[in-house]
Amino acid sequence: MLERNDGDKGIVLYARFARLVNLLLLACLLFNTYGCATYHGIRAISPMVRYPGSPHTVSSLQPMLEWAPSEDKEATYDVIVVEQLSDAQNHKLFNPGRTVFYREGITDTKVKIEPPLVLDTVYWWTIRTRNGDKVSDWSRYDFSASYGYVHMWSKNYPYPFRTPVNENGLSDKPTSQ
Repeated sequence: MLERNDGDKGIVLYARFARLVNLLLLACLLFNTYGCATYHGIRAISPMVRYPGSPHTVSSLQPMLEWAPSEDKEATYDVIVVEQLSDAQNHKLFNPGRTVFYREGITDTKVKIEPPLVLDTVYWWTIRTRNGDKVSDWSRYDFSASYGYVHMWSKNYPYPFRTPVNENGLSDKPTSQ
């Protein structure tokens, strides 16, 4: 029969302590994350803005874009939405393609995108103000985030979002024949 000595108890306690420390570190990495967005121009409200490399997925192919009102109460808004180009050779975070939506003279602080967008696609949108001949720059944002010891910083991006994936998980983009 094996007998335990005080050294064995120490090893068991150390192993339990090490396991507890690992769980605490994992919890810190999972729950002790934060991000910060700095807006240049009009602030986007919806879709939610976060790290540009992981855009918020909207629930509709015709999402409602919403933003904070301008300090200039007489201003109207211009909104543009562009499709992200998929270019496997050019791994750019922001790689704008064709314009899919553009409106000038919007008087409200929200607009619904028409016609419907394509499933499972990243889009970028931005907004500017207009008051007579005075037109602002397109709004952008910077985003920084920390996940444990990993820090990310993205600067000067329009606002991204992703459309939903269809039921069987495939892209619904038209193919050329």
